[in-house]
Amino acid sequence: YKETVVDSKNGFLLERNPQTISQKILKFISNKELSKKIANQAQSTIKHFTWENTVSQIEKIFYETA
Repeated sequence: YKETVVDSKNGFLLERNPQTISQKILKFISNKELSKKIANQAQSTIKHFTWENTVSQIEKIFYETA
């Protein structure tokens, strides 16, 4: 997910460690301003991952390599 998630901007990149994950969840749900900021940025980020954009990118690669 490192290709799409920018740590603390539109999500969190975490170690696979239950304590680390639980601490970040608690921080996220207890800080409404942070939650809104990350949620808004995440929504903005996913707009680039539509089927139309994905198909266009695949077609571009296909035609460049054909």
